[in-house]
Amino acid sequence: MKLLVLTLLLLTASCATTRNMPREEYLRTTTRTYDGLSKDEILNKIEKIFLLSDKDDYSFAHTPNGMQANRRWLVYLILAASSGTDSWAINIEEKDGKSLVSVNVSTSSGTVAASPNGGSGANTLTTPSNSYILQGNSIYYLFYSRLDYLLGKSDKWLTCSEFEKFISEENKTSEVYWGLTDPLCNSFNIDDLKPERRIAQDKTKKLSRDYSSTKYEEE
Repeated sequence: MKLLVLTLLLLTASCATTRNMPREEYLRTTTRTYDGLSKDEILNKIEKIFLLSDKDDYSFAHTPNGMQANRRWLVYLILAASSGTDSWAINIEEKDGKSLVSVNVSTSSGTVAASPNGGSGANTLTTPSNSYILQGNSIYYLFYSRLDYLLGKSDKWLTCSEFEKFISEENKTSEVYWGLTDPLCNSFNIDDLKPERRIAQDKTKKLSRDYSSTKYEEE
């Protein structure tokens, strides 16, 4: 029974959030402006971020100004299973040669567990599906750092383990980065692949080459 309780706690821990971000902080955290880059160029690289994270489980729906990316996942433990969907909403506004990117991520999950009934069988315990918007700046910092890399505006691609070390170092004296990063990093079902090579690009110039054929490799 203790193992069952522990299992359920592990599967439902992601439902807790420490606080909601005020509007100003939320917009500052979830948006970026890119100069000289088109909407289509940026969306192409955003799709790569998701496929590098989990190449098999994402599905995409495209809109004139953005995209919806959903990742369905399933986790089996000894006495329980948890399933859910991570959903990313991407919107890009083009104006005066600049692209304003807005990203929002939410997740939904439910749990089914077996509880021994004292005889030879077991009872099934079901946790109703729970949906929530992810709060915190960690997931968005990691997302935009990877986007900057693919756009040639950064020379560092952070893997999940590298990002964990990074925020641990940054948070030694105060909580700079907080919130869950499960949609991009978890220990169960994320590939966490990285680009085979860095895309070198002057930060002030528009990309002039199509990198749609960039190969991926596992770290």
